[in-house]
Amino acid sequence: METTISEPVLRNAARLFLSGKLVEPGDILVDELSMPDGKTRVDLALVNGHIEAFEIKSDHDSLRRLPSQVEGYAPYFDRISLITTRRFLDKVASVIPPWWGIIAACPTKAGISLRWQRRARLNPHRDLGRQCQLLWKEDLVALARSHAPSLKGRSTLDKLALTKAVTSSGSRRRLCKDMRTLLKARIASKLELR
Repeated sequence: METTISEPVLRNAARLFLSGKLVEPGDILVDELSMPDGKTRVDLALVNGHIEAFEIKSDHDSLRRLPSQVEGYAPYFDRISLITTRRFLDKVASVIPPWWGIIAACPTKAGISLRWQRRARLNPHRDLGRQCQLLWKEDLVALARSHAPSLKGRSTLDKLALTKAVTSSGSRRRLCKDMRTLLKARIASKLELR
C-alpha cells in the first residue's frame, strides 16, 4: 500500500523546502495570503526579491479548482509553482501554464522529499497594478507619497485611484522594490498580531 501525503504534512515539508529562499533580512514566507477579492487565498506566498505563490495539492485534494486558481493568481505574482504528489504529477501539466513551476513530493522513510520537477519562470501575465492591490490602502498612500508626489499621499482617493497614480509614475523597478518592502512589513505586522 502506497503512503498518502496529507495537506498539513505537505505544507510543513514545503515550508522547510522554501525556507532556503529566505536570504535577505525581512524576506517572508506566509501561509494563506488573502487575495484582494477577499474570497481566495494562496496556500503559501514568498516575498523576497519577487512575490511568489505556491499552491499545494495533496493526495487528499482534487484539481477541480486549479484552473480558476491559475487564472486568479496570474496577475498578482512574479512566479507561481504547484507543490503536489505523485497522484497529480501526470495530470497537472495539462492544467497549468508552462511558466508555472512544479515541485514533486515523494514519501521517503525519513518523511517527504521535495524536488523541482520544473522551475518556475517569470510570469508573463503579472500586473504591477494588481500586485499593488495586495497592499492595504494606507500602504498605497505611503507609496503615493514617494512615487506620485503630486498626489501628496491623498488618502481620500480609493485604492484603485491610488494604484493607478502610483503605477503610472516614476521608476517601475523602484516601485516594485518599495511595494515588496511594504508588503513584507504588512505581512510581518499581521503575523505579530496572531
